[in-house]
Amino acid sequence: MTTRFFLCSTLLSMFAGTFACSNEAPYTPPPSPPPDGGAIDPAQAAAIAAYCSGLDALDRAWCGYAERCCSIDDRDDVHFVMPGCRNGATFVADCEKTLGDLVAARNVSLDGAYVRACLDATGFPSPPETCSGTRATQTLADVRVPYPEQIPACRSLFRGARGPGEKCDYAIQCREGLRCRETALGALDFSCRAIAKTGEACVFAGDCADAMTCLRHIEASPADVSTCAPIGDVGDPCGGTDQDCRAGLACGISLEDGGARWQCTVPGKSGEACGAGEKCVPLATCDARSKTCLGLLDDGAPCDSSYVCKGRCDARSKTCVSICGGTF
Repeated sequence: MTTRFFLCSTLLSMFAGTFACSNEAPYTPPPSPPPDGGAIDPAQAAAIAAYCSGLDALDRAWCGYAERCCSIDDRDDVHFVMPGCRNGATFVADCEKTLGDLVAARNVSLDGAYVRACLDATGFPSPPETCSGTRATQTLADVRVPYPEQIPACRSLFRGARGPGEKCDYAIQCREGLRCRETALGALDFSCRAIAKTGEACVFAGDCADAMTCLRHIEASPADVSTCAPIGDVGDPCGGTDQDCRAGLACGISLEDGGARWQCTVPGKSGEACGAGEKCVPLATCDARSKTCLGLLDDGAPCDSSYVCKGRCDARSKTCVSICGGTF
């Protein structure tokens, strides 16, 4: 689920009005038919090609890393994570066709000067230059991936043509200041609407203004109530995901004042108390019995599961070993 989050938010949310991170393909309705046979300006075609190939290049860089650094046993381990290397062989062609059809239908235009800035601002992590491990807590701990609609450079790249109340299938079809918003979760009914403000209902963070999250109110009844809120600092409420908190913080359960509520917390260091549902820094884990963050075991230490190792637990030797070349 974690690895698919990065793929979905970076590659799909700019196109689809929906946002799906399950094993099923996301709902992506076909664009409007081109009114003039599909011909588009060469500059638009060049911008589309640069954007699609740029997305694919970063994704495939992770494939190369896995080939160089990760054994079959590494890839089968619970701690193996690969944020990229998910695009199919036809990704670039499919991406170019989708965007080309939208441009030809005059739903959107691209400003090629912003292609690189948009790609760089997505927050999609690059693979390490050397084989240095891909344990999830290392690779993804402080990564925050905004929706492309919340990135100014991406809004400058894609200029939507549809106005308030007009139907939309893709986020990029709407004009600046609007979002392609779903009426309710799972409704698959989208239109260009004003950006949701703090406290207003939302389905995805992309419905909200920049640097905001769609906060799920877990304690509320019903539990699927969500509203736009600023990215959380220490003590601010969160909806069970670290993405609701600023980088360096984690979403954990606070047991203060006799109740339990989700809030952004500073992850505990080795030796510090962690408590039920609270988090520890990368390469430490919360021991259920002592309620203390314990440092994970170095390579060579005896183990019975990968959860206690900095790398992974080798099933044959029952010792901690490196994962994807990371020596600990």
